[in-house]
Amino acid sequence: EYGMASHWAYTDGKKRSNRNDFSHELYNTPWLASIKEWQNDVVCSRDFVDSVRRELLGKRVFVFLRNGKILNLARGATVIDAAFQIHTEVGLNMHGVEINGKRVPFSYELQNGDVVSILTGGGKPEVDWMRFAKSRSTRSKLRSYFRTKQRESLCEAGQILFMDFLSTHGDVIIESSFLEEPFEIPTDVTGIFPFLPGKTRY
Repeated sequence: EYGMASHWAYTDGKKRSNRNDFSHELYNTPWLASIKEWQNDVVCSRDFVDSVRRELLGKRVFVFLRNGKILNLARGATVIDAAFQIHTEVGLNMHGVEINGKRVPFSYELQNGDVVSILTGGGKPEVDWMRFAKSRSTRSKLRSYFRTKQRESLCEAGQILFMDFLSTHGDVIIESSFLEEPFEIPTDVTGIFPFLPGKTRY
């Protein structure tokens, strides 16, 4: 509030005010306001520190990435939550995690001060991750991933069944067809396109 950043926030806030832009309110940090309020109410420094630990840090967990960036997560978050908070693609491609230089399971619950290293490349989410994910955002991203994969699996299974049907009953289909022009039974899925009406998708 009174340091070097205060001048930057003040001048930037004036520019935004001149444009009738009230987004400078984004500079307000509720957790910092809470600390200021506790500082005014609590006389003993030990009580103040205990209040910060219990009321603020007790509900959040702060961990470091290898590049020094800090992640602010809810208490009880796991390494899966950390990976998806970094980026969705990081979480989807994660194959392992190191905490403070040691490999840990995906169920590991993060502790304040942990140094998190997400190992990516060739990994893919597993259903068990839903049990370990604590964040609503993480669980939503995992559900979306599994729904997409399920849809792809159903489409692939449908294609296999359909092509198997054509190869088994192709002769009967040709003999009983009402088409005047001769045609051949498709040998792959792309060969079905000419027989689909309009914009029908297989």
